[in-house]
Amino acid sequence: MTAHSKVGFSARKRWRNCSGSVKLVEIAGGSKSSAHAQEGTAAHALQERCLRADEDAADWIGLEFEYDDHGEKKKIVVSEEMGGYIQGVLDNIRADLASDPEAVLLVETKLHLTQVHQDLFSTGDVAIWFPGKRRLQCRDLKYGKGISVDVEDEDGNANDQLEGYGLGYLLANPQWKPVDVELVVDQPRAFHVDGPTRRTVLPVSHFVDLAADLADEVHETELAAAAYGKLPADEWAAAFLQPGEHCRSSFCAAQGICPAIRGKAQELAKQAFAPGLPYDAQQLADTLEWLPILEA
Repeated sequence: MTAHSKVGFSARKRWRNCSGSVKLVEIAGGSKSSAHAQEGTAAHALQERCLRADEDAADWIGLEFEYDDHGEKKKIVVSEEMGGYIQGVLDNIRADLASDPEAVLLVETKLHLTQVHQDLFSTGDVAIWFPGKRRLQCRDLKYGKGISVDVEDEDGNANDQLEGYGLGYLLANPQWKPVDVELVVDQPRAFHVDGPTRRTVLPVSHFVDLAADLADEVHETELAAAAYGKLPADEWAAAFLQPGEHCRSSFCAAQGICPAIRGKAQELAKQAFAPGLPYDAQQLADTLEWLPILEA
């Protein structure tokens, strides 16, 4: 397992909807780190440290905290904001753990879904196995405050990333015999109508179908990569690129070179600057929906 999978679950929403994005991200030089991403890495590391050592994040406020950022040692002074927010998440996790005296806690677990595809590997933040109620809980910490993350969409579909983690934990722990899997998003800094902790429960049978879906999704990215340079550029883009909200929410590193986004920008520019066009409510709605993606 290398540091990052090109089809990692954190970006699954992007590559399942846009199979050609995997090839474009590779051409763009891979995902780039940012100050926001580094802050999130530090917050994850603080959560991990506190769960493993049975410490409180609040006790780290004002102190220097050393953590590992993909092999590089870094240090921060834990702010009151970070310590307070992570402490709230820890309190929720510990409250759930207390509901079953035999609960098993897993922290920052490497998951490699070789039974599905060799390239499917990632790291799960937190999982709890509750033998008493035969439930597996998978939690994901989102420290960002710009884009709120749903645990399920408006159609009732589960979060792409979390359900992938759920399958990974199930495959790695066949000794567990859960009846259902609870997916939990912890996002303490972003407003959401359902609050900072969002939950949904899926039957374990859901993950049987998911394994087949994942294999198909990864295969589509392989087809796109194999066809790149063999098809005319416009045909390749039409076949394998599908821009949308996932470009922004997944922080796609290929946005700057993506021909599909460039084409959409040109299309909207023509609408915006062409004089005398009749007002069209749906067209305006589509334009406004795309503005945050183009700005990003």
